[in-house]
Amino acid sequence: YAWMATALLATQPLLFGHAFINQKDTPFMAFFLVSVAVGLEAADRVSQAIRRAGSASLPESRWTRLRGEWAGTSRSRRVVGIAYLIGSLLWLISLAAVDSRQPSMIRLMQAIGEGLAWERLQSAATSLARGASSLPTDTSLGTAVWLHDFGRMILLIGWIALAPVVVRWVLPKAFHEAKASFGWSLGWAVLAGALLGFTVSIRQIGVFAGLLVSLYWLRRLHAAGLWVLVIYLLAGAVVTLATWPYLWAAPLQRFWESLALGADFEIHMTPYRGQWVFSDRIPWHYFPTLASLELTIPAVALFISGIAIAGWRWTHQTIDRTVLGIVLLWLAAPLFGLIVLGMGAYNNIRQLHFALAPIFLIAGVGLSGLLMRVNRRWVEYLLLAALLLPGVSGIVGAHPYEYTYFNALTGGTEGAQGNYALDYWCTSYREAMGFVNAVAEPGAKVMVMGPLRPAMAFARNDLEVLRNEGDRSVAGVDYLLTCSRWLAVEWGEDARLERVHTVGRGPAVFAEVFRRIKGDPAVDD
Repeated sequence: YAWMATALLATQPLLFGHAFINQKDTPFMAFFLVSVAVGLEAADRVSQAIRRAGSASLPESRWTRLRGEWAGTSRSRRVVGIAYLIGSLLWLISLAAVDSRQPSMIRLMQAIGEGLAWERLQSAATSLARGASSLPTDTSLGTAVWLHDFGRMILLIGWIALAPVVVRWVLPKAFHEAKASFGWSLGWAVLAGALLGFTVSIRQIGVFAGLLVSLYWLRRLHAAGLWVLVIYLLAGAVVTLATWPYLWAAPLQRFWESLALGADFEIHMTPYRGQWVFSDRIPWHYFPTLASLELTIPAVALFISGIAIAGWRWTHQTIDRTVLGIVLLWLAAPLFGLIVLGMGAYNNIRQLHFALAPIFLIAGVGLSGLLMRVNRRWVEYLLLAALLLPGVSGIVGAHPYEYTYFNALTGGTEGAQGNYALDYWCTSYREAMGFVNAVAEPGAKVMVMGPLRPAMAFARNDLEVLRNEGDRSVAGVDYLLTCSRWLAVEWGEDARLERVHTVGRGPAVFAEVFRRIKGDPAVDD
């Protein structure tokens, strides 16, 4: 049933289409899912290790033995341990400091330029500058700033990597006891933390995955596995820092700034139920409506039945309540931020794809409830094929615009046009430019409404591709490409444009191509 639920997710046209064009939301959804899955697995493995060690009910005894070993160790080892703790505290303070490296680097570069820097640094800078006197000052400053930040990050990771070495030398008995008791489960904790770090560096809201895993961890292990949870979170922080260069200058300051920006992002206009609404003022039913229309009908039906079956199993204690609670929180928290806190969303629900995973987990419960009533395996496969057919059919029929899929509840993609966003990234400009390439004269001016890149990337080299800056001025252009919210715009008689080609699927139009009417005085002049 697990791989069947996965097949249901993988054959959703919405997600299938985004997988080929969305460089941010799709990787984030995948890493978020694997971060939670591996994090829960790590917690379970640590829990099993604690039970095998027979110390789950006596966490205080471990601390008693730890204090005893610390008291009995030599003075030199205690000095090393205390020095490492103090150094770690100083590192933490430096991470929380305000970004001030730019003025410092400017002063340093000025001192080097005037020959007033530290002797060895001045000598090294002079050697590096030979043959590179033509480099602009801002390039040298940028390189110096980057080297400063990169070196600082490497030193920090090296300092953290020293932690197990220091613990092994200062508290050897505790180190070997932990290694013998937990073994590979510690590796799982580090792996889960690393995946969390990658997730956060893709999108800062990835910290929510860490929160879900931490809640599960505390519910499963209580205080017994708290120190392993710290290892998990520390591994996540290290990988986040290593893979997110923007943080290197002032990690904590910039991370909080990034969170604030994500929570209060630029306001956009988005179509919903035939009206344009502000992204920070969407109605409460925005996500439920679009999720029920952009996913296949079998997925929606299985989710609804999965809620009912999960509720029944909860009351009869035949389902893991902790796991179910994490899954429900995974879905409820983003909706709370969207509905109650006013966090914005636009382009349908693409920013909330990571919240679709719990929908399919719950749909998997509904799928298992359906198929468990079938006694024959071939009937199970036949039912699964019927459940996957709408998604596969939608992928084939909408290719290569799978992400414009809407199910029959809204009349398909045709019924969604004018009511919801379809090809909002204007991927149809590739096909539109194919038409222009075939008919345009050399040197023709092609103006693009909206994103320029999808059109320019496929334009002939001898065409001049321009982007309209929003003033709708199309004077002097030979061809005009429109998509998304620029469709069906009345350009007026003075524009002297005629529509010569459309791109879409069935009656639904994704892009339009207009051509200058021959004999236009503005062009003739």
